[in-house]
Amino acid sequence: MNSELVSIGTHLTRAEADSIKSGLQSINVHFVENGHDAANRYSSLYFEIRVERKNFERAIEVVKARQKQTKVESKKCPKCEGDNYKELKKDTLWKKIYYYGTTLVQCRDCRTKYPI
Repeated sequence: MNSELVSIGTHLTRAEADSIKSGLQSINVHFVENGHDAANRYSSLYFEIRVERKNFERAIEVVKARQKQTKVESKKCPKCEGDNYKELKKDTLWKKIYYYGTTLVQCRDCRTKYPI
């Protein structure tokens, strides 16, 4: 039987891929993971998950749930994991270039500066 595989997630980190795979296993959707182990040296985006076309609609719901979780996690302070922050002004050319495409914030609890 030749089933066409479709991608439900690309450029995933190991944590994102593991979370999605766990969700797919919980709803009994079989998947294929593509990637390599460069992530053991570099924290980056190396993984793709594919499912059979017939399972695409069910699988994409798992991906959407993970995306919501990632959005919440990305706003947490990397040091204290708090979500109480204030926006900072990018007042120098260096800050405008370095933080291009992001919002620079500062945690109100531990005063760590980070982009979201």
